[in-house]
Order: sequence, then C-alpha cells, then structure tokens
Amino acid sequence: MLIKIVVANLILVSATGAFLVRLKASQRLGEPGVKASQNTNSPRMTIHLPGNLLNYTADPQGALPEELGVLPKDTSIARTRYSSTNNIIDLAVVLMGTDRTSIHQPQFCLKGQGWQIDKTEVVTIPVKSPTGDEMPVMKLTTTKQFRDGSGRETTVRGIFVYWFVTKGMQTPQHGNRMWSMAKGLLQNGELQRWAYVTCFCPCFPGQEDIAFDRIKQFLASAVPQFQTY
Repeated sequence: MLIKIVVANLILVSATGAFLVRLKASQRLGEPGVKASQNTNSPRMTIHLPGNLLNYTADPQGALPEELGVLPKDTSIARTRYSSTNNIIDLAVVLMGTDRTSIHQPQFCLKGQGWQIDKTEVVTIPVKSPTGDEMPVMKLTTTKQFRDGSGRETTVRGIFVYWFVTKGMQTPQHGNRMWSMAKGLLQNGELQRWAYVTCFCPCFPGQEDIAFDRIKQFLASAVPQFQTY
C-alpha cells in the first residue's frame, strides 16, 4: 500500500510539473497599470513618473545597483525623490516582467534596512479612479534609530504607503494580487503584469499625522500622472 501511495504521489508531482511547464510556455504577458514604454535594447521598460509637482522639486534616482543585480533581468524600476523646503517624499515603482519574483512583500525590505514596523493598516487616500474617489492603500508607521554627526542617537519616524496595480485591478493586499495572478493564468493564460508602488515620507516623532497628510496631498496629484488604473 505504501509503495502505491508513493508511486501515486510521484505521478501527481510529475503531472503537476508538466502542466506548469506547458502553462508557462503558453502564457502571455498582460499590460501594466502604470505608464511605461518599451526600450529598444533592454528588456526593462521606462516608467514615467511625474516631474516637479505641487511645491516639490523632482530628482530622479533610478534603480540601485544591488536591485538590478538581484531582481530578474526584465524587472523595471523607477524612483524619484521629491523635495520641498522642509519635506522629502520618495516615490518608487517596481514593475514585473515575465517573472513574478520581481515583486515581494515590502515588510522584508524595510526590516532589512533597519526600520521597525509599529503599525500596519489599510486606509484610503483621495485619488480619483474608475472605482471611486478614494483609493485603498497599505499604510505602515515605522521607526528607526540613527546616529547624528556627534554620535548621539536620534529617533526618526516614517510613513510608508504602498499598493499593487495592474491593468484593470488595484489592491493593497499581497494575497489578493497573488490570487488574481493565478486566476488569470488558469482562466485565459495571461500573466498579469503587476507593479508595486511605494511612497515614503520621513518625519520626527509626533509628526506622523502631518507626514501622512503630506503623502495624501502629494499622491492625489501624482497618481493620475503615472498610473493608468
């Protein structure tokens, strides 16, 4: 009996593997939910983030070398820092290609950079979209300890907002994105091309609400300029 079970499991694993190989070979890549153009000599796309916006001056940062070395070769990345007199907002987009491992849960990266996540919540921000006048996003309230030039330890807080978007769908939930991707592959052989969008604003302790208000005002103007859904 044990031998029969083992053989049956091997057959099932083999059949599943063969099915996934055929599924991947026949899949087609969907359209992104952000404004991007294909490059002639690169599998990566150029993502079009806004220039100067409201009272912010835009400074395009580009992808980090360590990102390009680790992520799949057709992963597209755009990053811009927006600065005003007394405020900084970082906006970034990671767009997957044919490999879904381009995008992962942001909590791992934040913790790896030394940020402690104090609170996680789904909130809405005032951005007009096909589904209404507010857009659901994931909001993380974070803390990090820095040392200034004299060696004194300083506490910095940060408001980190993120969501995922593809053509026809947007969600702040990683699980919803994965389920939708699997359903699309099974139903019509399309691999949804998801983008992971982040917005970060650092602040001093006690100024978290002010920082989030700045993010909401900024995204209300920025999102319609780079997102198609």
